[in-house]
Amino acid sequence: MNSKTKQKLDAIQRHINREFNRWNEKYPNIIGAYPGKKIREGAFTGRYAIVFMVSDKQLDPSVKIPRQIKVRIPGEGSKLIPTDVVKKDRFKLLGANLSDNIERIGSDISGTNGVFLIKGSNVFACSNAHVLNPKMLQNGLTHFVRPKEEQLQPDVRLSNSRGERFNAFLQEAFFGKIDIAVARMDEPGNVDNRIPGFGKPTGIKIISQANRGLKVTMIGGISGKQSGMILNVGVSQPVEDTGFTLQNLIEADFFSDHGDSGSPVFADPLKIIGIVVGGRNGLTYIIPIDKILSAFKLDLLK
Repeated sequence: MNSKTKQKLDAIQRHINREFNRWNEKYPNIIGAYPGKKIREGAFTGRYAIVFMVSDKQLDPSVKIPRQIKVRIPGEGSKLIPTDVVKKDRFKLLGANLSDNIERIGSDISGTNGVFLIKGSNVFACSNAHVLNPKMLQNGLTHFVRPKEEQLQPDVRLSNSRGERFNAFLQEAFFGKIDIAVARMDEPGNVDNRIPGFGKPTGIKIISQANRGLKVTMIGGISGKQSGMILNVGVSQPVEDTGFTLQNLIEADFFSDHGDSGSPVFADPLKIIGIVVGGRNGLTYIIPIDKILSAFKLDLLK
């Protein structure tokens, strides 16, 4: 999540805080409100909304929650923000999923959780090293590891579309020819492990040149659902201002944005092919899932 998106969500939250009492009087079925992702048919639309929790759906049109609410956003002026309505008896914890926001606590950089990995009873969220350990890039480091016994305080946080937060401990990261990091989940029982709008991953698909032209889909933390074709395999891309070049990337012809770093990419039927590492000129570059599993010696959580 980039700083502009954070400012927008903060502005929406401030508006909710100011207006909630008035809304509660006008719409008596409201029991809560929060800024969240606008969801349609189970998938993120790419927009953020004011989500209202209600005791019952209101049938009287004169007291229905409007579909849009005007909110003043810093640097943008007044904007119409969409609303969503969630009935109380349907409201439940979503758990941590693929495409959730992920960030190093205290950092102004955030990205997207790409996959969950597993070893024994430990479950790990996986994203990019430049998201979870940006100091590696600043200091020119290529490998970071912190054993479990030294993980004393959670330093990574995942946030889902409802704003529910889940803590994790940064355990290992690689940067150089590859850009990946894993964080051990503090409470593995909170992991729901679903691709929003699709379901749980069924396995992995290793991509080769024979798969050029294969249709793949990303569920981006910022851009939402984006689909395209694999154009090339084994691609190298230099990383600006680091002196490093990422290698063995998959190139696909769909759009990704700042904050989509780490997002899951899959092919039918829900086979993970890798996670997003960046984009350029309308193309997106993906780190292959087999390279990730090999580097960390972990398995995909299914």
